[in-house]
Amino acid sequence: MIGRMRGFEGYSPPLEKRKGFLRLDFNENLLGPSPKVIEAIRSLEKDEIATYPSYEEAYQVLAKFVELKPEELLLTSGIDDALRLVFEVLVMQGDCVLYMVPTFSMYRFYAQLKGARICEVELGKDFQIQSYDLVRKVTAEKPKLLIIADPNNPTGTSISNPRRLLEEINLKSPETLIVIDEAYGEFGPNSYAKLVGQISNLIVLKTFSKAFGLAGLRIGFLAGDPEIVSLLKLASPPYNVNSVAIAAMKAVIKDFRDVEKYVQEVREMRCFIREYLNKIGFKAYHSEANFVLVNFGTVNKWVVNRLKESGILIRDRSIDPCLDGFSRITIGSKEAMEHFKETLNHILEEPILLFDMDGVLIDVSNSYDQTIKFVVEELTGEELDRTEILNLRKVPGYNNDWKVAQKLIAKRGIEVSFEMVKDCFQQAYLNNPGFRKYEKPLISREDLNRLQKRFRLGIVTGRPKNEALWTIERFGYDMFHEVITLDDIKEDKPNPEGILLAMKRLKGKNGYYIGDTINDVIAAQRAGIVPILIGEERVEGILCLESINQLEVLL
Repeated sequence: MIGRMRGFEGYSPPLEKRKGFLRLDFNENLLGPSPKVIEAIRSLEKDEIATYPSYEEAYQVLAKFVELKPEELLLTSGIDDALRLVFEVLVMQGDCVLYMVPTFSMYRFYAQLKGARICEVELGKDFQIQSYDLVRKVTAEKPKLLIIADPNNPTGTSISNPRRLLEEINLKSPETLIVIDEAYGEFGPNSYAKLVGQISNLIVLKTFSKAFGLAGLRIGFLAGDPEIVSLLKLASPPYNVNSVAIAAMKAVIKDFRDVEKYVQEVREMRCFIREYLNKIGFKAYHSEANFVLVNFGTVNKWVVNRLKESGILIRDRSIDPCLDGFSRITIGSKEAMEHFKETLNHILEEPILLFDMDGVLIDVSNSYDQTIKFVVEELTGEELDRTEILNLRKVPGYNNDWKVAQKLIAKRGIEVSFEMVKDCFQQAYLNNPGFRKYEKPLISREDLNRLQKRFRLGIVTGRPKNEALWTIERFGYDMFHEVITLDDIKEDKPNPEGILLAMKRLKGKNGYYIGDTINDVIAAQRAGIVPILIGEERVEGILCLESINQLEVLL
């Protein structure tokens, strides 16, 4: 067993050290349970704590609440316990387990644990559940177990016509057990408990952790055909739900109006936050749960970390399939959501730092400069002094080294096509003699990492994409949130197109562009941000630094 567990990706949520934060990361009820729950817990007698729990009354209360028979119900220690039981009892090694992705990671974990054959169906556009794709996969695979989270976690999407879908699945594959994970059902449009007994092989999982506010007490239940439930009870521990949880469940059911009030507020705030995020340029997806999935793109981890520093936790979902750059935000009260909005606004007001690459991040005196010298001398037969290169770069319009080389060749009275210059340049720079191997970093990874914790970082360079990315990987400059290259734009600096594109992608309102030539200065000014000039040259009215390593002190 130990050997088989190696390499498994379990569920390892960062649940420690959350006290004192606004917890928008685990979809809990942010207001806590009904006051009547606290009263019920406090009124427990000593003998109720000291003796094993009695479940008969609890089953009666729960059955009446969900309009099912007690024999159709099984109390569990949350949905996780119910899932474990389903896999333990109903799934054998080699059985097919089917679910949609992205979704709750424990489905895959339990399937791996049982040695099941895993089948996945990707959600459709905007993470919508595609009934046709699901039925087609069920028909082809005839799975032993089909798991559907509705609303789905972490996308918040729901099935549009659940009864018709389940009936069609039953028809296509009557032997398939259908498990509905309804952890967030109170927030969505569908309710599956009423279909138990009407749809064969249907198992519904519910929890009191989310809308009801009892996450810390770990109580939920499973609903299904009495024959299936009786099998699962055989494998369930005799006292898996404690007396405190039972008392809380009975109290919260009796005060269901308190839950309904909270659910309504969440639904209103869900629309509010989604509209806000879309308005400021981040795509937030339609949700039927108590959370919203949002694509923060390349600044996702930066946003997550900066919110945490400001006392707010959200859940980075980048490790999930199809969700690189995504986070999930729990929706709570109006007060909590207003605080989240104000905090995110404040974070996004912080300036963006954009860097030119050559002469700023990378010393190119022995690479690009030597390549220009090599090309000019190769195509003209005349020697070239480096000062000619430096002087020409001071002229607006000569940011591109291919153009610099062609101009210096033309000054010697020789006409050579731009394509010939470019081909000769690339051969010399990349391969023979391969001058790029002489490049050196001008700033350390450690310094950039410190800046990255405070600012969104971007590169706007005149290099081709493949050369820029090769250099970034070579020197370990992986902390930049956006890289704009010659391949991304129509016109190079002093045109501000690249800087404007970087600002748009990074959702920046203000910032700095750090360059080493007059072209960089002009491009920054035209883009409406502050230029910082690196090197010995001085331009009146412009912030000038002798070295990039002085930047952190300046900021």
